[in-house]
Amino acid sequence: MRHVQTDSVPAARDGGQSRTKVVVALIGAAATVIAAFAAHLSGGGGGGHPPTKVASVQELSRGAAAWVDEKTEECNAGGPVSPTNRWVAITSPASGAEVGDKEPVVKVPVEGTAELLEGNHLYLFSYAPAVCKYYFNPSERLQVVDGRWNRKVELVESRGAMISLIAVVVNDKTDAEFKEIIRFHDGDYLRRLPKDAPRAKIEVNVRP
Repeated sequence: MRHVQTDSVPAARDGGQSRTKVVVALIGAAATVIAAFAAHLSGGGGGGHPPTKVASVQELSRGAAAWVDEKTEECNAGGPVSPTNRWVAITSPASGAEVGDKEPVVKVPVEGTAELLEGNHLYLFSYAPAVCKYYFNPSERLQVVDGRWNRKVELVESRGAMISLIAVVVNDKTDAEFKEIIRFHDGDYLRRLPKDAPRAKIEVNVRP
């Protein structure tokens, strides 16, 4: 009897090839997904979305923003030298003193007195004339104990310069705005000082 060849075997072979193609396609798709996931973790992505930021900077309140607004800057270094005020004084170093050692960052011990009424707070600033900024130095209000205060200020990139140090007494409202700037603003500085706030100011010459 003559055997008639049917298409059953070729059909079986075609089915095997189709399954092979499907498997290869699945492997390729999986590799693509894995590569994309790895690129996302590494911050790349070849034209994909950039990595999400961890946190955003909080927008300052209107009162706090006014202190750092470049349009309101006052580049007068805090006014004339006046080491002693009715409410606050800088007693050491003396104005005009030479300060600084051989360390990269100049550290200057500063001492003074203050009489703070209820709701008053004391801050110390160093003025950077080249950029017209009053830097919180330190980045917190000063602690006054028995009418006296002391703190070591840090003067960065100030070799050979004359730097103004200004102690300023502020009220609760201004204190809250200063705290907001220190916590959220990109840079612990003001563009101007409170106009009518009691202040004491000295100038020191930083050794080259």
